[in-house]
Parts: sequence; C-alpha cells; structure tokens
Amino acid sequence: MEPSEKLPADTPPAQPPDVAAIMNEIRRRVAEKRRAGLYNEPPLPAAMAAAAPPADSGTALSPERHISAMRGVAHADLEGEPIRSHRPVTGPFIKAWKRFTRFWIRRYTDALFLRQSYFNSEATAAAEALLREVRELRREIEALREQRDRNSQ
Repeated sequence: MEPSEKLPADTPPAQPPDVAAIMNEIRRRVAEKRRAGLYNEPPLPAAMAAAAPPADSGTALSPERHISAMRGVAHADLEGEPIRSHRPVTGPFIKAWKRFTRFWIRRYTDALFLRQSYFNSEATAAAEALLREVRELRREIEALREQRDRNSQ
C-alpha cells in the first residue's frame, strides 16, 4: 500500500500499538532532555512534593498522601511567575506587554481561579471527612466481627 493511500475507517491496524513501550520511550527522552538541561521546570509546591511518590516507584498514593497532595495544591497562586525576558534590546517592551496583557486577562481569570480554589478546599475537606468515616466504619466492622466470633464460640 502506498503511503498516500488511507485505510478504510473500519479496518483495524495490523498490530495494536505497544503502549508500555511508547511510554518508556517518552520517559527515556524526557530524562535525556532533563539531564541536558533543556527542561527548566519549577519545583513542585512543597506540600505536593512531600506527598508525591518517587517518580520511579510505580506505586499508587495512599489515601493520606492523596489528601496531603490535594491540600498542598488546593489554593491557586494568583501572582503567577515573574515576568522576564532574556532579550537585551526588546526585553523591556516584551515585559511591559506581558504585564499589560496579564493585568487584563487576570481581570477575568482571577474570579475563576478563586472559585476553583474554594472548590478544591471543599473537596479536600470532604475527602478528609470521608476518610475519617471509612476508618470509623472499619473499626466498627472489626469490633462486630470480634463480637460475632466471641458469641459463636
């Protein structure tokens, strides 16, 4: 088949893609770029970094760590990143334009971010309450099992 020819929509591919191999290749390339210094990512917020599992652990977070991570990122930082430009000549104009656009954009987005922060805080509080309730119910179930075992003997 020529590269320009298309398969009919209902024709399955010859082999399904190997998702695990694709993800491993992506992770490998990202790691290479990080080592080369191409990614200049800001660190995670302290509360989120403390709750996050090691990148290579492959394990899920415990409920406590999930809630800790939720609490760490529940509030939106409305200040944003500092405005910078690395261009020596046009940099001041670029920075002024960025400040101008940020001011006008934030007039619309700040209210949305504040509502989202409120929702995040309430969702975190609800998750904490549910976790407490689950633990209490588990204790009650265990006590009832022990009582049943004592009564059956």
